[in-house]
Amino acid sequence: FPRPGGGDERQAFLAEGLLSRAEALQLLDMARDADANHEVGAVEADTSTDSAEKPGFVEVMHAGQYLSPAWSAVLRPVVDGRLLPYLRHRYASAGLVVCAANIERHPAVSSSAAASPPCPPDSRFLCSAVVALGDEEAGAEGRVVVQRSAGVASQSVVSLRLGDMFVHKFGLPRRLCPTSCLRYSLIFQVKDSILACLTNTTPWYEASAEAGDADAQFFLALQLAGVGAGASGCDD
Repeated sequence: FPRPGGGDERQAFLAEGLLSRAEALQLLDMARDADANHEVGAVEADTSTDSAEKPGFVEVMHAGQYLSPAWSAVLRPVVDGRLLPYLRHRYASAGLVVCAANIERHPAVSSSAAASPPCPPDSRFLCSAVVALGDEEAGAEGRVVVQRSAGVASQSVVSLRLGDMFVHKFGLPRRLCPTSCLRYSLIFQVKDSILACLTNTTPWYEASAEAGDADAQFFLALQLAGVGAGASGCDD
């Protein structure tokens, strides 16, 4: 994707079939069970509508730790055997760790109600990975909106089949596109070391800024200015 103002490009990667169909459907069943047991927290504090009609999430990893044996049993083989080797190769960084992971619920939205809000990048993490858990055979395929520049007119949609993964670094704004079906997604959020995860820091900015990365320069400048940098307001 072209970087606003010219220069090099922002890259994203599509890993088709990261999860097998059986693995994705197992996670989908677990997400539905968590939803039915009211374990899915509402993203918004608004109580004017039923919680099932609002975006929500269930936290499955925090500070690099799985939050239950059930999630660990299903996700650890995927994270250790496929996700981290793939990301460490793509970003040439052997220390990458999954710092946080959520199952997110995306309620059905009618086409007339769908909007195209802008989405800021999430600068808390080096990169993020979105895995589709919506069953395309049921009409609930995953859709990621990527915004190439400041204007919403630059948005484009990347479609994901069940088990596909979309990976991007901090500089690329994205959000998850509402559809006419209830959907779930698995979101992995990654830092460059376990120390950065445990201390809630972003040490990769300085080296990237010195190397000429305009996005890193921008977020580093915000940090030095004491401005909270870039937590995404679209998925959280």
